[in-house]
Amino acid sequence: MSTQGKVGLNAHVGRQKTIVKDGRSAASNRRLTWAVLLCTVVVVLMVYFPWFNPLFGTRILAFVHLLPALPFAVFLVVYDELRKWHIRRHPDGTAAGDVARWDDGHR
Repeated sequence: MSTQGKVGLNAHVGRQKTIVKDGRSAASNRRLTWAVLLCTVVVVLMVYFPWFNPLFGTRILAFVHLLPALPFAVFLVVYDELRKWHIRRHPDGTAAGDVARWDDGHR
């Protein structure tokens, strides 16, 4: 099996596991965890520390200004979990077939 096949196999498994049933902690991918933390720290520095405001042309955001983004984040997580549930429930369905074709490199 080629490296591409192994990557495709892992992608297929990841599409069926849910956040709750994965069995791994959210911090199992250390590089990704550090990248997310670093980006978060940089954004907080850029927005919430006054000496960076003139440099980047930003100003301090109130928490209320962040609230409109929350429904979109919740929607994406719920949609992805429902999609995985549908693929597990209908393994021979169109959605599962699309995943299998993608994993095999056929488009």
